[in-house]
Amino acid sequence: MNNYSKNKHCKCGKLILNNSKTCIQCLGVLQRKIKTKKFCIDCGKEISDYYAKRCYSCAHKGELNINYKTGYTTNLNYCIDCNIQISQKGAKRCRSCKAKEQFKDPKKHPRYIDGSAGIYPKEFNDELKEQIRQRDNYICQNCGMTEEEHLIVFGEVLHIHHIDYNKQNCKQKNLITLYNHCNTRANFNRNYWQEIYQNKILLKNTKD
Repeated sequence: MNNYSKNKHCKCGKLILNNSKTCIQCLGVLQRKIKTKKFCIDCGKEISDYYAKRCYSCAHKGELNINYKTGYTTNLNYCIDCNIQISQKGAKRCRSCKAKEQFKDPKKHPRYIDGSAGIYPKEFNDELKEQIRQRDNYICQNCGMTEEEHLIVFGEVLHIHHIDYNKQNCKQKNLITLYNHCNTRANFNRNYWQEIYQNKILLKNTKD
């Protein structure tokens, strides 16, 4: 049976005599539209939608948005401190401002225990961390992963952990080299890990 014998009609209502989806006239109009570049009337950015007057960003800004209400769109959140847009629904502050607010009083931090949620002091620098890694032979003092392996897996050097969880105490006997996951694991059951790592450092000092 000949495929052309089937009656097909274009959106404009004209009969199509070939396997195309549109008639010749509509196809020509579509090609001309594609070749004609269009630009946003607000920002001048090129837009792909032939019938649109504005790009997506300008079309969803302020009063142009169908959800506009009292100066902001109802489907967007803004930080109450720096006024940048927040993607997290219901959040009052962006991550940066939230962290600053928490660090004003470390005791408000959800993980605060004995001063551990504060900001690291200046003395906890790269030079000190390197000294601790060198002292520990560039090996995690819990699982034995080497720094070379850590760089391959995580793309970063081994972590330095505060044994007593007080970030202000940067004495070498309070610092120990740990692999990424071992450092994270130490945030739970803290009394257990504190005793373990204190004994390791004590044993190390005794050998030295």
